[in-house]
Amino acid sequence: VKGGVGLAGYALEEGYRVMALVAVNSLGRPFDPLTGRLYGEEFLAEGERALLPDRSRYWGSPEDYRYPFLLGQNTTLAVVATDAPLSKAQARRLAIMAQDGIARAIRPAHTPLDGDLVFALALGEGKGVDPYILLRLGAYAADAVTRAILRAVLLSGSAPGIPAYRDLMG
Repeated sequence: VKGGVGLAGYALEEGYRVMALVAVNSLGRPFDPLTGRLYGEEFLAEGERALLPDRSRYWGSPEDYRYPFLLGQNTTLAVVATDAPLSKAQARRLAIMAQDGIARAIRPAHTPLDGDLVFALALGEGKGVDPYILLRLGAYAADAVTRAILRAVLLSGSAPGIPAYRDLMG
């Protein structure tokens, strides 16, 4: 399925923001081949649900579970950025937690045949935040990565030999 580039983010009650920018070219699929349902679609915001295509004409089969193994040609890369003043160790933790967003939206994720990776940037000045704030930032970063992947897939068009999700759904 054709990937693309997606962006999503959140503003936390504590005043910090976290955003995810994702480039999707995954080996794994972003949808269940039997139902056509996007993995992680429950993370879409209300306004984003309007992007979902009508899946009533989609007919999946177990044959759709096969993957075209193209060595070295697939990856999903993400950058999560926050205006919170994270320490280096906290930025690393933010990236680790944000990886969950890839696993929610693409199956299988983190395979030996693609280079799925998340980078984290902390734009705030300071020596770090309270662990509870970091926990919330990480949870929202993972949600933002999931939503950004879904937006990339929903908004992409087909390429020669690579159908878009919307085209597969009928």
